[in-house]
Amino acid sequence: MKHVGMIVLCLITASHSLVGTSSPFFSIHTEKRDAYVFHIPYPDHVDDFKSIFFNACFDFPLALEKAQQENKALILVIPEKYYPISTTENTAPVIEGARIALAWASAYYRFNSLGNVDVRTVLIPSNATPTQTIQAIVTASQMEFENQKNLTPEEKMAQRMIHANALPFYGNLNKPHITPVSIDSPPVAKKVIISKPHSEKTILITGVAGFLGSYLAQAFLDKKYRVIGIDNFACSTGENLTALHSYPHFEFHEFDVSHPFEVEGPIDYIAHLASIPSPADYYTMPIETLRSGLHGARNALNLAAKKNARILLASSSEVYGNPEMHPQQESYKGNVNPIAMRSQYDESKRGEETLAKLFYDTHSIDIRIARIFNTFGPRMRLSDGRVMTNFIQAALSCQPMIVHGDGTQTRSPAFVTDTVNGLIALLESETITPLTTIEQRIFNVGTPQEYSINQIAQCVNALSEKHLGRTVPIQHIPHIDPTDPKVRRPDITALSSATGFKPIVDFACGLETMFLHYHAQPHT
Repeated sequence: MKHVGMIVLCLITASHSLVGTSSPFFSIHTEKRDAYVFHIPYPDHVDDFKSIFFNACFDFPLALEKAQQENKALILVIPEKYYPISTTENTAPVIEGARIALAWASAYYRFNSLGNVDVRTVLIPSNATPTQTIQAIVTASQMEFENQKNLTPEEKMAQRMIHANALPFYGNLNKPHITPVSIDSPPVAKKVIISKPHSEKTILITGVAGFLGSYLAQAFLDKKYRVIGIDNFACSTGENLTALHSYPHFEFHEFDVSHPFEVEGPIDYIAHLASIPSPADYYTMPIETLRSGLHGARNALNLAAKKNARILLASSSEVYGNPEMHPQQESYKGNVNPIAMRSQYDESKRGEETLAKLFYDTHSIDIRIARIFNTFGPRMRLSDGRVMTNFIQAALSCQPMIVHGDGTQTRSPAFVTDTVNGLIALLESETITPLTTIEQRIFNVGTPQEYSINQIAQCVNALSEKHLGRTVPIQHIPHIDPTDPKVRRPDITALSSATGFKPIVDFACGLETMFLHYHAQPHT
C-alpha cells in the first residue's frame, strides 16, 4: 500500500503525559518510521473541555494537512469509548471532539483531492499507561494493510480501527524520540462587513442564497426587518436572491463564513444557516462540509457573543443518524457512525451543537438550536441529490425514478413555509429565558407526516400523470450508503409547547406546488 501520510491522534488521560509538554502536536521518531502525533488528553477537570474540543475541531485538520504535505506515515489513537452521547452533556466536548477527529480523518482518508491519508485508528483503554500507549503507537505504525479492492473506503476505515489490547506487539521496543511541532493556523484576514443604517430590528442570515435561507430572509423582510445576508455560493446560485434584491432593507455580502468576519453596527438576531446539506455536495466536498459547519458556527457564535445577539443555529435531523428511537425526540443521543459516508455532515452538525453548549456556558448567549427535518418546495436545486428533487426531475425529463434500496425507508417532508414558520417562531419566542438550560434550547423543526420513499415516488408519478399525461418507471438499485436512515419522523411536542407552532401544509398540496413550479421552468 502506498502511504501518502500518517498522523497519530492520541486521546488519553490528562495524568498520562506522553511528552512532558502542553503542545498537542509532536513528531515521533523510531528506528523504523517517523510519524506525527496529535495528542488530545482526556482531562480531569471540566476547565480543559473547551480547549480539547477546539483542538480536535480546528487544530487536528491542520495537523492532517501538514502530514499530507510532508508525506508522513498515519495512526489515529482515541479512547475505546467514543460512543454517541448527547451533544450537550458535560463530557460532550471530549467525546464529541474524538468523534469529530474521526470524521476529519475519514474525510482526508476517503476524499482528499491532494492525496488520501492512510489512517489507522488505535482504541486505547482508559487504564492504559503512557508506556503502553507509546508502545501501541509504535506497534501500529509497523503494521501493513493489504489494499483490498473489494472493500469500500468505509470498510477499510473500520478495518483499521484496532483495539490496543489486540495489537501484536513486536517484542521490546526502544523508547521513541518525541519532538513538539508547531501547527499555527495560516493567517486569514478578517472580513469586516459595513452595513447600512436602519431604524428597525436587524437579522444577519448566513447561507442566505440557499433554499431555506432565501425563504427565511424574505419572511423577515416582509416583517420590515433589515436583513444582512451572507453566502459564498458553494452550493447555491444568485437565483434565489432575485426576489430579495427588490427590498430596500436587504443587503448581500458574498463571503465564506468559515473564515473570520465581523459586522459593524448593531445586530438583534443571527440565523446561522450556512451549510453544505445536500448529499450530492457533501459526498464530493467533505472537508468543506466540516469547515462550513464547525468554523462557520464558531464565527457566528463569536459574533453573537460580541453583539449580544440572539442566535439560531440550524442543526439537522442527521444528528440522530440511523435512529433506534422512533419518532425522534430531542433527548435521543443518536446513532451516528463517525467514519461513514455522511459523517462529515452528521458530525459537523453534532459539533455545532457542542460548540453552542461551550459558548452558552462561557458567554450565556441566547442560543436556540433547530434540528431541521426534511424540507421541500420551490427554490431547491433539481441537481441537489435529494429525494424530492430527484423524483421530480426524473418525471419532467421522462427518466426512471431511481430508488436506493427497497424504498421502505421513511422521511417526514415538511413544506418550506412550515419549516420557515417554525424557525421564526423559535427565534422570536420569549418563552425561552436566561434560566432555560442549553438542553431545553434544542428543538425539532418539521412535520410528523411520514412517508416511505416508495410512497413519495408514487405521489410524484400521480402528479406526472395528472399534469403531463404520463408516468415513469420506478427503478430500485442497491443502496450506495448503508448508513442512510431507515426512518425519520420528528416529535415536535417541545416546539409546539414553546411556540404554538403547528405545520399546516398538506404534503400532497405542497408537492403539487413544487411540481408545478419546476414544470413551469424553461429549463425543465
